[in-house]
Amino acid sequence: METISILTVILAVLMVLIGGKQGFSAFFSVLLNFGLLFLTIILISSGFPPLWTSLFSGVCILAITIYMGTSDEKSANVVFLATLCVMIVMLLLIIPLDHVVQVKGFANEQSEEIEAFNLMVGVDFEKIAISTTVLSTLGAIAEAAIAIASGLNEVIEQDPQIERGKLYESGQNIGFQIMGMTFNTLF
Repeated sequence: METISILTVILAVLMVLIGGKQGFSAFFSVLLNFGLLFLTIILISSGFPPLWTSLFSGVCILAITIYMGTSDEKSANVVFLATLCVMIVMLLLIIPLDHVVQVKGFANEQSEEIEAFNLMVGVDFEKIAISTTVLSTLGAIAEAAIAIASGLNEVIEQDPQIERGKLYESGQNIGFQIMGMTFNTLF
């Protein structure tokens, strides 16, 4: 048995022992997300458009992560819509910014390592960079959205008669604290 297989089995056993049903669900969602990422790479290498393929798999990954990670359907629906909005805004910011800064291909420092390879693989590295950026930030976006929604849900449970203004202020306070840490994580 290979090392990665042994570590995967150990992870599964520990997640089920510690988390029970929720741990099993979390491990299963990790497996599904891994499969989706693997499928995305295969589809992109087969000639499918990287941006559309990544957008589709990103929506699927968000759905799996959010709906399998929480038992509160109302919060999950809000979080899913919020993360979709953030993903769309990210795409609207990343695509023109990536085009302006011209970040694509390989850096000069990498030329020695890739001399033996054929670089005419027919893949648009600019679109691959955008796809990678979007897919790599999904976890942090979903985590921040779930944390904010859970915090606000707790505020509402503690004070069901809370005014909208105070709820909005609580949401801002929770959001600013969580986003500070999320930006640090992404950076």
